[in-house]
Amino acid sequence: MKTRTIYIIILLSTLIGCKHSDKYESYFATDKFSEVNIKNFEINLDTIKLEKMESSYLGAIDYLDTIIAFVDYRFCWVYLFDLNGKLIEKKLGRGRGPNELNMQAIDGFCFLDNGNRVFLGSSNDIHIHDKNWKRVKDASINWKGRFKMGSGKVIKNPSPDEPGIYSLDYENLKLQSIDNTLYMPIYSEHPNFNGFTGFDYYKKGNILAELNLKTLEVERLFGRRTPELLKYKYLMHHSTFNFDIDKKNNFYIAHEIDPLIYVYNKEFKVQYAFGVAGKDMDTDYQELGTKDLKKFRQLYFKDRPQRGYYTGIKAFMDQGLVFRSYKKNGSAKNDGLQIYKDKILIKDIEVPKNFKVKKYIPPYFYSTGLIDEEKEEVKIIRFKLPNNF
Repeated sequence: MKTRTIYIIILLSTLIGCKHSDKYESYFATDKFSEVNIKNFEINLDTIKLEKMESSYLGAIDYLDTIIAFVDYRFCWVYLFDLNGKLIEKKLGRGRGPNELNMQAIDGFCFLDNGNRVFLGSSNDIHIHDKNWKRVKDASINWKGRFKMGSGKVIKNPSPDEPGIYSLDYENLKLQSIDNTLYMPIYSEHPNFNGFTGFDYYKKGNILAELNLKTLEVERLFGRRTPELLKYKYLMHHSTFNFDIDKKNNFYIAHEIDPLIYVYNKEFKVQYAFGVAGKDMDTDYQELGTKDLKKFRQLYFKDRPQRGYYTGIKAFMDQGLVFRSYKKNGSAKNDGLQIYKDKILIKDIEVPKNFKVKKYIPPYFYSTGLIDEEKEEVKIIRFKLPNNF
């Protein structure tokens, strides 16, 4: 009887383990395409230099229809330019007025299709303004049972699906929206569930949070880190990702060290994956090995910039196009840009450092901002693709 009981316990443990494994594998188990058909056409990159402004030059570029918007993170200004780089006006700024941002600094932002502008701060604060830049709401994100490092109440075995153990990934705070829902990159810094604690974190930890912008509650956690990370112990300094959402609400996930791009539907069920490795990428990634914060900082700030990894993803599926940007290595003078048409790589070209595709305003594709804080200048790159390529 005792032997039979032990057998049943072992069998149940095995089945439970398989269930977790199957759930993890289901995020990536799909048809994979790695077809290459390089087209013979040239791409000319045109540079637009934005007019001088009184700014910290610490910020990011986005677009409002045919307007270029530079968001100054430090001073909370939003500068608006025409497509030739001429300054039109500036909005917001730090303050308590109805048309000002009541926050210390901007850590992330998103312009919604309904005209609202959403800004996130470093204290879990969220600020929403309407299309006329008037304040709608200042509040805090509700993580439902927020874990606080200094609270003294630490869950010994936290569930990976518990919203309260996660934080916004401020180093990678690129936001996307669908209707009144905001999607935010996350990671866990819980002492018993983080990038130092073992492979379970990489297999079971969620990577995206779904925020209801009406209730400001985190309603869903989902996504997993690439299986490529399981080949190392550990690559916490290369465990981030980039994502985009197309007009049909499909998610495009580009993990930092994975040559494949994974496509999921709104329910985050994988549809397919495609992609090939970028050219001349240094993928000699250095393992962390043990829980060593000093080594982690060294790898993140000194070693990581010397390696090749994927930095951006943008999908225009009404044209069948996906752009993925990447870094080659620390000594390379340029970054790389891959262009996929119907899941097939048709171009892999050199582009300026930190170049990423952001917006299509016919007939041009426009980049994010190339920002030089020392020279106090912001540049935009645009380019066209030929017809019938």
